[in-house]
Amino acid sequence: FDQDTDVLAAFGQANYRFTDQLKLSAGIRWTNIRKRGLVTGFTRLFNTPPAPASITIPRADLPGRFTENAIAPSATLSWQPSRDLNLFLRYARGDKGGAFSEFQNVTAANFILRPEKSDVFEAGVKAQWPSVGGFFSLVAFTTQYSDLQKSALDINTASFITSNAAGARTRGVELEGGVSPVKGLRLSGSIAYLDAFYTSWPDGPCRFDNPARLIPGCTQSRAGDRLQSSPEWTGNVAIDYDRPVSNTLRAFGNATLNFMSDINYQESGSPLEVQPAFSKTDVRLGVGDVNNRWDVALLVRNLFDVRTSSLIFEVFPVGIGPTDRAHMPDPRRSFTLQGRV
Repeated sequence: FDQDTDVLAAFGQANYRFTDQLKLSAGIRWTNIRKRGLVTGFTRLFNTPPAPASITIPRADLPGRFTENAIAPSATLSWQPSRDLNLFLRYARGDKGGAFSEFQNVTAANFILRPEKSDVFEAGVKAQWPSVGGFFSLVAFTTQYSDLQKSALDINTASFITSNAAGARTRGVELEGGVSPVKGLRLSGSIAYLDAFYTSWPDGPCRFDNPARLIPGCTQSRAGDRLQSSPEWTGNVAIDYDRPVSNTLRAFGNATLNFMSDINYQESGSPLEVQPAFSKTDVRLGVGDVNNRWDVALLVRNLFDVRTSSLIFEVFPVGIGPTDRAHMPDPRRSFTLQGRV
C-alpha cells in the first residue's frame, strides 16, 4: 500500500468583548485534502502436502484518489465575574479527512473512507483559591459523530477492517481539583464519566452472540451498542511533596494512583475481550539541590505489579479454540533511576 497526501489549510480567529467580564471567541478553519493511494501485491494460497507449499496469484493493482474540502467553525462564550472564576460555553466542529481502507480483501467499492465529522458542545466552570493553592474544574460535554471511521476485526480473514459507522455519540462529565494545605504538599485528583454508543450503524460487524457471525460478510445493526475502548469511568489521585531538608538539599516525591473501569477492546461485545477494572500506582522519590541545579530520583511504575492487557483479540477460526483470546500485556512493575544536571 502506498499513499501520497497534500494538505492545504487556513485558520482565523477573532475575539470580542461585550463587557470586561463577558467575551466571545470565534474561529474557522478551512482544509483542502488531496490523497492518492495504490494497493499492489499478490494473494498466496497455502496448501496441504503433498501439494506444492503455496501458490502465488498476482492481483490487479487497485488505485484510488479523492479531493475534499472541509470547513470547521468554533466559538467560545466565557463569563469571568472575578479573577478566580470563569464559566464558559463552547462549540466546535471537528473534521477527520477521508482515507483509504487497506486490508486483505479490499475492493474498489470499500477502498475509500468518507471523512468523519463531529460536533462538540461543552459547558464548564473553572475556579481557583490562591490562598490555599486550590483549583476546581467541572466540564460537561457531548459529541455527535457522523461517518465515524472505525476499525473492527473480521475474524473470517483475521484482518482489521476500517469502515464508516453511520453515527455515534459520546457524552460525559469531567471533574478535577487540587489543594495545597501546607507549603510543599499538594493533593489533587480527577474523575471522568463517559457514555459512548452508536446512534446508527446498520451494517456493523456481527456481535459475538450472533449465530451467523462466522459466515463471511455477516453484518447487523449496532445502534445502541457501546463504543469499543471507551471505559465508563477513569481518574486518578495524586500526592506531591517538595521541600528543603537542609540549606543545600531538598527532598521530593510523588505517588499517583490511576484507575479505569471495565474496557472492551473489540466490537464483538464478547466478555472474553474485556479488560476488567483496575488501578495502578506509580511512585517517584528523590533528592536534589535546593536551587534545582541537579537531582536524582527513583521511579517505580506499576508499584503493585498489576497485570493488565492493552489489547485483547480473537484468533478463532484461524487459530486456537473459540473461547481462547490473544492478549498483548502491559508492562509489569519497573524501576528507573533518573539523574538530571
